Amino acid sequence: MELKRDQPILLIDDEESIAETLCELLQSFDFKVEMTCAGEFAKDLISSRQFSLIVCDVNLGGKITSDELIRLAKNRNPTQAVVMMSGDIDRRDLRIQALLQAYPDISTLEKPFDVSAIVNFFPQKQGA
Repeated sequence: MELKRDQPILLIDDEESIAETLCELLQSFDFKVEMTCAGEFAKDLISSRQFSLIVCDVNLGGKITSDELIRLAKNRNPTQAVVMMSGDIDRRDLRIQALLQAYPDISTLEKPFDVSAIVNFFPQKQGA
């Protein structure tokens, strides 16, 4: 996955402490990051802006689901890089299966993750 340096990463997680921690970690590696804990705001951002990567929690609370956000992003830009993250990514879950089947280029990241998992997930930025 090659990230465009002139476009930020969109980080969506309804658990604010996790979102803030991951945002700070990514920023420490010189990523530009937009963060939101609200699916509704994420929908507006995805509809109006370009992102090098969208990192979205699988189990968002609220009216807008992660499925809706991912489908919106991929319909708007079929090559949009997307990472689904969750503490319980169950590939047997029909909802997750459907997303991964429709968009096989989606990556997954399981929580809890440590710094080395994040560093290894974005190798082209190491030492940048």
